Amino acid sequence: MRLIQLFGVGIVLVIFARLFQLQIIQHRDYLKFARRNYARPQVIKSPRGRILDRNGKVIASDVLSFDIYLPVDSDRSLFNFLQCDTIGNYIVVHRKPFELVAKLAEHSEDYRGVQIIVSPLRRYWLGEIFSHPLGYIAKIHKSELRGDYKLGDLIGKSGIEKNYESFLRGKDGYKYIVTDAYGRELGALEEYISPQPGKDIILTIDSDLQRYAYEILPKGAIVACDPKTGEILIYVSKPGYDPNSFVLGSKFVKSILTDTLHPLWDRVRNAQYPPGSVFKLAIAAIALEKKLITPERKFTCTGKFSIGKYKYRCWSVHHTVDLYNAIVQSCDIYFYKLGIILGVNNIHETVKLGFGSPTGIDLPNESKGFVPSKAFYNSKYGRRRWGKGIPAILAIGQGEILVTPLQLLRFIAALANYGVTYTPHLVRYIQDKEGRPIGAPRVKEFKLPLSEETISFIRRAMRGVVNDENGTGRLAKLPDIIVCGKTGTAENPHGKDHAWFVCFAPYDDPKIALVVFVENGGMGGGVAAPIARKILKRFFEKYPVQMDRADRIN
Repeated sequence: MRLIQLFGVGIVLVIFARLFQLQIIQHRDYLKFARRNYARPQVIKSPRGRILDRNGKVIASDVLSFDIYLPVDSDRSLFNFLQCDTIGNYIVVHRKPFELVAKLAEHSEDYRGVQIIVSPLRRYWLGEIFSHPLGYIAKIHKSELRGDYKLGDLIGKSGIEKNYESFLRGKDGYKYIVTDAYGRELGALEEYISPQPGKDIILTIDSDLQRYAYEILPKGAIVACDPKTGEILIYVSKPGYDPNSFVLGSKFVKSILTDTLHPLWDRVRNAQYPPGSVFKLAIAAIALEKKLITPERKFTCTGKFSIGKYKYRCWSVHHTVDLYNAIVQSCDIYFYKLGIILGVNNIHETVKLGFGSPTGIDLPNESKGFVPSKAFYNSKYGRRRWGKGIPAILAIGQGEILVTPLQLLRFIAALANYGVTYTPHLVRYIQDKEGRPIGAPRVKEFKLPLSEETISFIRRAMRGVVNDENGTGRLAKLPDIIVCGKTGTAENPHGKDHAWFVCFAPYDDPKIALVVFVENGGMGGGVAAPIARKILKRFFEKYPVQMDRADRIN
């Protein structure tokens, strides 16, 4: 009897232990299994962070749309879904409007097990005007899958959207939906995890100036910054594209990809062009710093110049000019001769001024430009198979030398700020949903390896380009603000010349550095300089400055 009693007690204890394990320890696991019979988990999509301009204007944010999840064995004859994914046992149709969802609800009995999930839709409110700095988002490719990303998710593909993806992307939540035997929704359980929205990005760009610059630029690039901080104020590459097209699906993207004007090509940070005569500023700075010439050194310009069997021309006859007037009047003959004095090795030292290397802007895939070296020409032509014509051409910003508008901006900003500027950047700071700043991009000091005397001379010469009677940049002159600049016309073997104008203002206390590049525009002084004048005028109307009367030029 005792053995039977002990055996009975043992069985009771085992049963109790098992019940304790099932009902207490493994309660949550079995609850999940049980819920599958009457409830299904549903993702609550998190919105991406907003992108705002420097004055708080929203330029990218999410609006309401819907994702439709249909079981793979559903009858889909009612709808013609061109853009969809297969995820697990569902066919997912992304980012559909309320009208389609309402139509689907009317035929709910024909779509057993259908799920309708609220899904944020990215909207770029200024379209192509901000296309290159912002970039776009699109469906993730399987090669991009990482972490908790899954097929069908959207991910930043270019621009700010890509570079700041980890901040802009939120974290999805979920809830349990109770259904009947036909898969129709009856309600939701109380248990859910709230989605966490992405962080907001506050840009350095002024959207009003951005819009204005885009409107007046025919084709090319305009980029401007605060020379004291490196904050980008304007970032325009034209033609642009509508980034909303990539969110809506591939059928909207085809026209962008086949456009012969290449609207996806960012002409600010990716395109590389000969700088033309604006490069004379760098050549003059290197020559002065190495003491190969003095500002008083004069050369005679007859309008023609020969090197061996090759003949070179200047755009005008400047007679006898010193370095100051050679910059002001953009005399090619002076710089042909100066290039021969410098030689390729010294010209290659312009890399110390920021050419031939990326600026480090907070955008992906920046081009680095190209400054040829002696080794490059030896490899291309053979030792002693090339001569004085090479450095002569390089000295006027032609030949193999290539720069990006962004590199020129960094150089001009450093000159404007007396030799020092900072990494160009588009983001002022990142903020949480309560509006508290939580981070900012790291910027580095960029310092020109030039003496104060050299920088002062170059700045005075730039002032003369715009304000002297014979200056090539007179069309950029403002009545009450001293503008300092340099014109450039770059020869283009594939078509009409490119027009450049680089500048900063005011002379005494610069607030803006600006680069205008008009692709196939023609003469820099006649085409790019007037565009710069309009932008500077608009800038100082919005951000007025108090000029020192001692620095005014009548």
